[in-house]
Amino acid sequence: EKTSTAYWTGDGRDYSGTILDEETTHLKRNYAKRTKLNARFNKSTGSWQLNVDTVLNKLRSILPGKALCMLALTMTDLYFDNTDLFVAGMSDGNHGVSVFSFAWYDPALCCSTEFWHEMYFSDTIPLKERKALQLQRSCRLLVHEIGHLLGLDHCIWFQCCMNGSGHLAEDFSQPMSLCPVDLHKLQALCGIDTT
Repeated sequence: EKTSTAYWTGDGRDYSGTILDEETTHLKRNYAKRTKLNARFNKSTGSWQLNVDTVLNKLRSILPGKALCMLALTMTDLYFDNTDLFVAGMSDGNHGVSVFSFAWYDPALCCSTEFWHEMYFSDTIPLKERKALQLQRSCRLLVHEIGHLLGLDHCIWFQCCMNGSGHLAEDFSQPMSLCPVDLHKLQALCGIDTT
């Protein structure tokens, strides 16, 4: 696998950023401040991937003092360590930061039933249905990761959106809602009335 550097760029006036790779060097000159992010090209997936640790470090450094949390959303693929094919996202709840990628949430992306790491694209899903399903999957991921930011761990009691998952099919089968146990945890952690 080839490694590289990507950049988080911002203009210093707000907390938004743009992630640029080495192929966008002409755009880099337009930004005064850049932060290096570790990246790699994964031959198995055929895509560039950002290392979540470097993204989380950047978010920690720019999190406003009064903010509850900060989320980074990207369509760029992510990885945590060299053994990962990919990760959908990662939260650092102790610091209130999280990064998620929607790169694997396109319903046209299909996984082999025999070898989960073998993927291919299918054009059999109508575009309107494809967009709706991708939005649903992305929202479920956001709810799951925000749950981590608020202090919830993976649920082992019921089927709920806080269940951990080992592969995409398992991830996609999770419900959107929280179970009664996690609702009570949320109430205890945040003082939210869940009745």
